[in-house]
Amino acid sequence: MYKKILLLVDGSHRSEGLVASAAELALHENAAIVLLRVLERPLPMMGPAGSMLHTPPGWESRMEQEASMYLRTLQVRLEGMGVSTAARIAWGPAPEVVLTLAEKEEVDLVAMTTEPPSCLSRLLGRNLVQRIIAHRAVLVIPPADDDPSLSGIR
Repeated sequence: MYKKILLLVDGSHRSEGLVASAAELALHENAAIVLLRVLERPLPMMGPAGSMLHTPPGWESRMEQEASMYLRTLQVRLEGMGVSTAARIAWGPAPEVVLTLAEKEEVDLVAMTTEPPSCLSRLLGRNLVQRIIAHRAVLVIPPADDDPSLSGIR
C-alpha cells in the first residue's frame, strides 16, 4: 500500500518517538523512508536603538552540518533495522517544504507527530498538521515515551 514514507524529524523527543513506529510500518509495507529535517531562518530582529541583529557568519552552514549528522544517525539506525532510507534537509516554512518535497519525492504518506498548539497557530486557526493534512495523506503518530533506543540521540 505504501512505497515511500516521508518522516518529519526535528531532534525533539516527540519527533524521535516516531522513528520506531515509522520503521515498523515501513518494514510491514516494504516501504522506504525519506527523513526530512526542515530548517527555518530566524525572523529579522531589531536590537538596541533600532539596529538590525543578524545571524552570525556561518550560522546556516553549521545548522546544515548539525542536521546532516543528526539525519545520518537516524539513517544508520533505520538501515540497521532493514529499512531503506534517504535523507533531506530543506530550508523554509515547514508546511510548504513538506508539501513540495512530498510531491517531488512521490511519497505515499507523511508521518509526523503532533505539535503543541502555539498562540500564533491558535490565532491563525491552523497548525502544521492541519495545513499538511489538507493536501496529503498524513499519519500522525503519537510518540512512544518508553523507547530506550532513543536515549542520547539529539
